[in-house]
Amino acid sequence: MPICVVVLSESQSALELAEKLREKAFPLKTCELIQPNSTNKEMQPFSQTDTSSKIHNDSYSLQSIGIDSVKSLNPKLAKKIRQRYMAFWLMPFGLLAGLTFSKMTGLNTFSNIGLGSIGQPLISGLLGLLSGLIGSVVATASVNPEESIDISRLKKQSNDGRWLLILETQYEIDSLKKLINEVNPIEIVKLDSL
Repeated sequence: MPICVVVLSESQSALELAEKLREKAFPLKTCELIQPNSTNKEMQPFSQTDTSSKIHNDSYSLQSIGIDSVKSLNPKLAKKIRQRYMAFWLMPFGLLAGLTFSKMTGLNTFSNIGLGSIGQPLISGLLGLLSGLIGSVVATASVNPEESIDISRLKKQSNDGRWLLILETQYEIDSLKKLINEVNPIEIVKLDSL
C-alpha cells in the first residue's frame, strides 16, 4: 500500500487536511500525526479539543505520537514486531515437532533423569519450543534494518520542529496531491510499502 508522509509546520494544517479527507470520504488505512522531536518551547502541543472541527471516524482520528513508535519509520521496531510474529508461529510448530519426533523415533535421550514415558516427549517438546524461539530470533537478525534516505530525511524534519502526517491508502498518492497541496505542506515524501 502506498504511504505518503506530509511534512507540515503546524498541527492545525494536519487537522485541516484530515477533515478534508473525511469530507471527501477518501479511503485511508492509517492517518497518524507525528509530533516533532524538537525541544522548542514555543511549539504548541497538539490537541483536537482546541479546534472547532473534530474528526470522529476512526481512520481519520488523529493522535500525536512520537516518531520512534511508528513502524514504517523505525526499522528496529519493525524488526521487533516481525520477530514476535515469527515466534508466535514457530514456537508451537517446534513444540509439535519435538513431541512428534520423540514419539516417532522412540529415543530415550533423557531416560537417565527418570521422567518415565511422559517426561521424554515433554522435554523433547520443550526443546522444540525453544528451537522455534531461537529460530525466530536468528531469522529476524539476518535481516538488516537499514534506514532509507527518505526515513533519515523525515527524522531530520522532525528534529527541526516539523509535524509529520502519515497517510496510507489503497490508491496511488497522486489522487491525494490536490488535497494535500491545499494545506501548503513543506514537503511530501512518498515511501514504498513497508
